Amino acid sequence: MAIIKGKDYTPTHRELIDRMSMWLERKYNCPVTLLERLGHGGTGESPDILAWRADGKSYLIEVKISRSDFHADKHKPWRRNMDDGLGQTRYYAAPKGILKPEDIPAGWGLLSVTEHQVRELKQPEAIKQNETAVRAEMAMLIRALRDLRLGAVIVQREKGEG
Repeated sequence: MAIIKGKDYTPTHRELIDRMSMWLERKYNCPVTLLERLGHGGTGESPDILAWRADGKSYLIEVKISRSDFHADKHKPWRRNMDDGLGQTRYYAAPKGILKPEDIPAGWGLLSVTEHQVRELKQPEAIKQNETAVRAEMAMLIRALRDLRLGAVIVQREKGEG
């Protein structure tokens, strides 16, 4: 993670994804997390982070490191119709100052990230997904398990690492 001029926190997209994955593990006790998976589940969505708790509740975090990236995200079909998207609970995460609560669509939460802290600036609302979105999530899980069976490289963090 980079620090510029001793103050500005400017992580890479991947660094922020890794950090938010650990946040989901701690905050919501999500033992299963997929990072930057291609959308092969029927919706076309390729989430930055998609995670599940043991009770099956799903969480999506979209990481944005610029306002232009955030604005481009609005035009995706699964953003225009909330029922079509992945995740029953959805967040945008960005370095502090990039996004404001008023920028965030209804139903979504906002996480503001500094070098040492993750702050929830806007609480998400539970979203009722349609059957296509639920099936897309299941397809992503099945594909990840198949990749594991086929010997794809899986990196697992140790507890407390990061």
